[in-house]
Amino acid sequence: MPDYVKRLQVLLTEEQFHFIHELAKKRRSSAGELMRHAMEEYYRPKTSEKKKQILKQIEERSYL
Repeated sequence: MPDYVKRLQVLLTEEQFHFIHELAKKRRSSAGELMRHAMEEYYRPKTSEKKKQILKQIEERSYL
């Protein structure tokens, strides 16, 4: 489990608040964990290993 060292305060509507807490309850998780997961999946999608290799090859080439 990562060490969480920063806190973010987010204001939600009543509907959003109840939605995230009900979803967390159904998934046996916390609202914070769901929000962290959503951020990682939606805003920071992981680059595939193949893409990383291609990018590295491009960076290593020197064009004249």
